[in-house]
Amino acid sequence: MSSLIVIVSLIAVYFVTQEALRRKGLLCMWTLFGVLPIALTVYWFQNKDFDLFLWIKLYTILFCICWGNWLRFTSNGTNPWFLRTIPVLLAANILEAMTVDILKIGLAHSLNAVTGALLLVALPFGATCVRFDLASKHRDMRFDTSLTWIVGYTLWNWSFMYLNYPSLMGHHSAILATALIVAMIDPQRWLQTRAATLGMSLILTATSYSGMLNLIDTTCWFQEHIAIAVAIFAFGWMLVHVLNPIRSIRQIRGTKIVILSPFRSTAVKLSRRLTLMSTQS
Repeated sequence: MSSLIVIVSLIAVYFVTQEALRRKGLLCMWTLFGVLPIALTVYWFQNKDFDLFLWIKLYTILFCICWGNWLRFTSNGTNPWFLRTIPVLLAANILEAMTVDILKIGLAHSLNAVTGALLLVALPFGATCVRFDLASKHRDMRFDTSLTWIVGYTLWNWSFMYLNYPSLMGHHSAILATALIVAMIDPQRWLQTRAATLGMSLILTATSYSGMLNLIDTTCWFQEHIAIAVAIFAFGWMLVHVLNPIRSIRQIRGTKIVILSPFRSTAVKLSRRLTLMSTQS
């Protein structure tokens, strides 16, 4: 019960913080996610609890936040070539986690890697799926993907953290829940919220890993059968999403945009092959 109270409290803190950051400008965002991390880098490198993946994730997320806010608050946010980088960076972050699961042995890891591949298959690419709401006072980044895909991503990422970093699962549950709550209100704001909350959490964890675990350590949560069940559910969710013949149609500025993956037909073959490999291992 105490862990649940801490997680709910963290969700409230992250939600309020991301709303506050949403109202800040480029200088504040670059200071928090660019200048401050550079100043803390020497201190962070004394942290022996971070593995290679966490170090890569930390600095790639910080770069993504700084890059996204540069586009958000400058005229470069209307450049189609720059807009195309947003889904590419998201795909790269998914690939980072996929690599970790691919290198691990076990049914849950294999299924989670397949689920990551399905997320990439269903991910919308191109300049038309990203825009910055220049007419609003917050200039929000709007990423046009479906709530179904976001739920699939949340399940996959929860499974990834549960499998690979169970001690941090409590913190990450709060981060994922915060972004999901925002997505339920406005799915197009999910990516902006996801990046901001994950960036904040990584900065805090790199600064005081032991302090984060003192707040809530969920190592005892891990059970192999639960890991397999969650991985199967996440895989099933994304498989249904990818194979769904109904196209998701979003209404943006009065223009219907159809979200289609150019690799949808390939996904069927890929998922079947990888599922067969997982069951045989």
